[in-house]
Amino acid sequence: FGKSCDTIVSAVVKASSGQRDNVDEYMRDVCRELEKQDWRHSQCLSLSSQILAGMKEDDYLNREHFDAEAVCFKLWSDMVKEVESTQASQAQSEPLPIQQQQQQQQ
Repeated sequence: FGKSCDTIVSAVVKASSGQRDNVDEYMRDVCRELEKQDWRHSQCLSLSSQILAGMKEDDYLNREHFDAEAVCFKLWSDMVKEVESTQASQAQSEPLPIQQQQQQQQ
């Protein structure tokens, strides 16, 4: 994940000449294409948000010294937290196996 993410994020920033507005516009277009695919759209918006948060005001610094690795690490961490939260919610809402129900009634 890290290497692929790093490659894509770096390419997006460099292709935009390091300009935040260009990245924002490009990512809006990309994410708009995924609107009908809930989880992909959500992940796209998250990626866009992380890239923009990692960018500086200086175009040159973004082009030459953008820390794509940090952006990808944050994105991955957020994805893991989201999955863990979803799994915890599902586990709480699932009925207990019959044996556990019987043990709790005793």
